[in-house]
Amino acid sequence: MIKMVRIRPPNSLVNRNAMFFDDTYLSYKARISYSLLSSKDFNETAAFMKKTRILMTSTELAAYIIKPENYKYAFVARIMNNIVGILLFTDLDTEVFINHLYVSPTHRFKGIGSSLIKELKAFMPQKTLSYIDTSNNYMPWMDTLDTSKKAEVMNRLGSFYK
Repeated sequence: MIKMVRIRPPNSLVNRNAMFFDDTYLSYKARISYSLLSSKDFNETAAFMKKTRILMTSTELAAYIIKPENYKYAFVARIMNNIVGILLFTDLDTEVFINHLYVSPTHRFKGIGSSLIKELKAFMPQKTLSYIDTSNNYMPWMDTLDTSKKAEVMNRLGSFYK
């Protein structure tokens, strides 16, 4: 059962020009579960990647399914059994490379990307994290940002583009 409650925001959170409530900084109450990508989740994850237009083939995604001999892994974030985010990473010796971090646009700014990284740090605590971009999800507007703004935007979006 969903209970609807009307909240009156503090004046500092209201953008008077746009006339909408900015809920970016309110606490996010959804129950989020995190798990490593397994073969039983493969079809659903592939459908999520296709729906969100992440350009990755099924063969490439299959490399991230957890296996004992594997060096590529993926964490999946779910809300009510629906995938809302994914973190693909590669384990090489003493370093872990984050290949791709994606959070659905409707669930961004809620700490899901940061939580995926925390899950990764807990999974491999002795390793150094490095970020590399192997995605094809380039956004041209990112080039117009100065370097400090670009880093801030990338962190806030929950995905690393360029």
